[in-house]
Formats: sequence, C-alpha cells, structure tokens
Amino acid sequence: MLKSIFSQKWLSSAFAVLLGLYYGTLDIWGDDWSWIAGHKPLHSKIYSILMGLTILSVSLRAYYDWQDTKNKAAYDKLLNQFILFIKDIVQAKRTRFYDKVTKLETGKRVNFFEVITHPKEQLRTIMQHAVNFFEFYGVPRSNLQITILSSNSFSNHWKYEETLDRQKNHTDANIVMNSRSVANKALQTGEPIFLADLSEEGTDESQKIFYKSERSVTVNCIGSIYCKPVTIIIQEITYNYVFTLVTYGTYLCSPNNVEEANQIATLLDEIGDRVELELYLLAMRQHQAK
Repeated sequence: MLKSIFSQKWLSSAFAVLLGLYYGTLDIWGDDWSWIAGHKPLHSKIYSILMGLTILSVSLRAYYDWQDTKNKAAYDKLLNQFILFIKDIVQAKRTRFYDKVTKLETGKRVNFFEVITHPKEQLRTIMQHAVNFFEFYGVPRSNLQITILSSNSFSNHWKYEETLDRQKNHTDANIVMNSRSVANKALQTGEPIFLADLSEEGTDESQKIFYKSERSVTVNCIGSIYCKPVTIIIQEITYNYVFTLVTYGTYLCSPNNVEEANQIATLLDEIGDRVELELYLLAMRQHQAK
C-alpha cells in the first residue's frame, strides 16, 4: 500500500512545490500578515510537517524506483535464461531428428514417425532443463518435483508416465487423482492451475483442493504447485495426462505478490505448452501400439 501511494511521481512533486510556496509565504510576508505573525509556533509545526513529508515522499519514491529497476534487471536476467531454456529444448529435438535421419540405412523403407518421434525422451529432456532453469531461479534441485500422470479410457487406471526421480516412492497416482487434489481439479476444469502457496485455498480443510502428501506435510505445506492437464481423443479413445511441477519447502514466488505470481505462471504455461506437444505425440504412439 505504501508503494502504491509514495511511488506516485505527482505526490513528491506536490509536496516539494507546496513546501516551497509555504516557505516563500512565511519568508516574504511572515512579519506583515497577522495570521502568520500571530501564530508562529503553529506555522513552525506545519512547516516541519511539510518538510518531513517532502523528505519522506522523495526518499521513498527514490527507493521504490531503485527497487523497480533492480527487480526489472533480475526479471530480464531470468527471462534471458528462460529463452535459453526454450532454445535448448528445441536444439535437443532438432539434433535428435538430424542424427536419426542421417544414419538411416540406404535403400531401406522407413517409417519416419517411428524413427524421429520419441516423446518420452523429449519429456525427460524438458524435465532436466526445467531443473536447471529453476536452480538458476533459486529453487534447489532437492526441493523440486516434476511428474506426469497418465490414464486412458481403456482402464481408467492412473499411473506415473514420467517422474523426475524414478526411484522415489511417490503417492499412488490413483489416490492423487481420486482425491481433492490440484491435479484432479485441473483435469476437471481442463485449465492449468498455479498456486503460489500450497495452502492458499483457505483454512477450512473441506475447501482446500491441495492433497497433502507425506512430503508436503514434512515441510508444513510450504511450497508452490503448477498443474497442466492434457486430454486428447483418438478414434473415440481418451488419453488423459497431468503435468505437475511442485516445490517443497520453498516458494516459486512471494505468495502475496500477484504480479510476481502472474509472471511465474506465464513461464510455467510456456513449459506446459512444450510438454503438451510431446504428450500429443506420446498419445499417438500409445494408440498406435494398441
């Protein structure tokens, strides 16, 4: 609230102008005008208050301008790193395509979709680059978890299609998707969900959509979560996926900073879009296998 008030340029200018005019009035007509000469202690207090407000407004405005400049520089640096992250993902895919097609045997009939389409490999590449990006952002590798849940209309059984930590014991996928979880909520709405604070849904337990895993409980539900649902129907068979990125013990942004949360949500949506493309290809391969 202080920033929204004192960062206004007109406010510090108005205080400075008012202080100058008031000082000039006291200096020039202070001895001639009775309403000034007869109340010097009062005008002394008023002048002191105006001077204090002027110094305060100018100082705070300078501080907030410096802070905005600093934050913008940090955000620009983060954005450049994110651009490199996206370029690395594209480069990895381009390199794989090139290596595959240039090493084909001469005269052999080729199914190019089978040869160049390896969505799981690309998904693991995206996960690893995401880890590198968020470590640059300040989130330790040990505090980050990335998973992809999957199911189809054949069985309606949920499983972990890909995980960042393959040897880690994750909460059963069916428990997650059949509970009041962010992943389930995202799938039901068909829209990505980002919660800057895992516990931001309120104090009433019945209103929370975050399923408390054992790991989240150990860190007092401190952290952030992003879920991106992906659904594709191929020849009347539905393939469902949920891409989830969770931090434990640290936030992706200040929980109460809406602007910062929107910026992070935008970056996460960009990652989610790359994952979505690979999940479409994965669904095609899985459907072809069936």
